Amino acid sequence: MHVYRNSCFVIALMFALLVCAAVLWAQSDNASLSGLIRDSSGAVVPGATIVLTDERTALERRTTTNESGYYVLTSVAPGFYSISAKAAGFKTTEQTHNNIAPSVAANIDLVLEVGGVAETVSV
Repeated sequence: MHVYRNSCFVIALMFALLVCAAVLWAQSDNASLSGLIRDSSGAVVPGATIVLTDERTALERRTTTNESGYYVLTSVAPGFYSISAKAAGFKTTEQTHNNIAPSVAANIDLVLEVGGVAETVSV
């Protein structure tokens, strides 16, 4: 009986250690980034292309705003980023030196101005 009780204790302890290790391994420093894209009158811009560029590595991530003008990028590594938004009939808007902190849900809203797509507005 004593051996059975010790075996159960060892198995329970090993299971607890495995669960703790899995929880610690699953933690991440990555952040998420979301925002709203509007035009200069305040109307949302659906279908805008969003480009997030890591200023250190020049790696790009892309997404598109939904019908409500909202975008989300997940699993963004901490660092400094440039973000741009473009849509047909609007100037491209770019905002640089955005600091994305570890494990934080960041928010960057942008405003698009009416104009040709070849024009860029830097903020």
